[in-house]
Amino acid sequence: MSTPFEIFATGAVDVYLAVTGTADPVINTSPPGAWIKVGVAGKDDYGEDGVRVTKSTENNEVYVNGLYGVRKVFRTREKLMVAFTLLDATLEAYRDAWNQAVVTVVAGPPAIKTIPILENVATPTFRAMLLRAPLSPYMAGGNLQWWIPLVYQTGSPESVYRKSDPVALALEFTAVADTASGFGKLSAQTA
Repeated sequence: MSTPFEIFATGAVDVYLAVTGTADPVINTSPPGAWIKVGVAGKDDYGEDGVRVTKSTENNEVYVNGLYGVRKVFRTREKLMVAFTLLDATLEAYRDAWNQAVVTVVAGPPAIKTIPILENVATPTFRAMLLRAPLSPYMAGGNLQWWIPLVYQTGSPESVYRKSDPVALALEFTAVADTASGFGKLSAQTA
């Protein structure tokens, strides 16, 4: 990659999930086995709309009678979301879409895998999330990494079966603020 490093384009973001409490991995090594890639082929199974990370805030702006402009601001909410389209019709993909439901394997014959459609639990299953891109805004050959300690799947995945289009699951994960680490951290390799 040539300079300026801060300007780059990549579709090469892999998304990983792990059990909550899994620490963020060292940025210049492959994520350890606790981190499971979403999609059989990771980034090669994500739609062209890319992996989108959205951080939003809501604020309460206070106006007073003596001024026309804002006098004080109180942040009332923050939200972090990760969304992408998964082009993977395996039951493991549906597991990630449906509250980390258990995939049951039957040896057979016939050999089959099953997953319950009804999640039937009041509390969603939380996971740790890692986004890893093989580009850094500071150096050639470095990585960019988002580590989010708590997420849950909040999208409404829709399976559409058409003769000419791949089956796709629209996944949307919302971060929950962890008491120790908040929404986690964004890291970029510098050396």
